[in-house]
Amino acid sequence: MDEHDQLLYQLIVEIRGAFHELAALSDVMNADVGITAAMRAVIETLHESGAQTVPQIALAKNVSRQHIQVLTDALAEKLLIRFQANPGHKRSKLLALSPAGEQVFSDIRRREAAALAELTKNFENRALFSTIATVAELRKAVRGLS
Repeated sequence: MDEHDQLLYQLIVEIRGAFHELAALSDVMNADVGITAAMRAVIETLHESGAQTVPQIALAKNVSRQHIQVLTDALAEKLLIRFQANPGHKRSKLLALSPAGEQVFSDIRRREAAALAELTKNFENRALFSTIATVAELRKAVRGLS
């Protein structure tokens, strides 16, 4: 690997590490309501994009349908999501946040806002804009390989 390759590899290592550290922080922050980082991601998807099927969520997250099914089963057990008839498919129900799910997500966002305010102190906008652009380009390039 030349120096350029090594730099990109180091960025990838840092992204992976940050992903896992953020997931661990989310798990700790939301442990009292029994929401894992993975469950939080599903809740956010439904909040941001509206009702979707398990396969649609899995495709958007680039994970297996079975993984999302386990998460949505747990969320349904906690009464945070509800099932809706799907006019486009008889067997694949649409999932949507329940009122309780919307409230939990609102509470999660409020908790995260405090942590985000603390983290923000460590970064200048210029550095953040540059990093966002770099990671967006990396994601685009990776999609081009698959």
